[in-house]
Amino acid sequence: MTLTEDMYDSLFNKLMSLEDDVEVYPGHDYGPRPFSTIGAERQTNYTLKRRSLEEFVEFMKEP
Repeated sequence: MTLTEDMYDSLFNKLMSLEDDVEVYPGHDYGPRPFSTIGAERQTNYTLKRRSLEEFVEFMKEP
């Protein structure tokens, strides 16, 4: 597996299988809130838009 395939697996087969109210604490500046929820990220995070593995690999190549 490539790094991008591992990322896809982690995001879509693990994290996105969690309940909406699960809190997540990113390792980078999140602005005024130090955490979010899976549900909020599912709705607002463009990286988490549902894509096939092939589409995700192409998406990750974009700058």
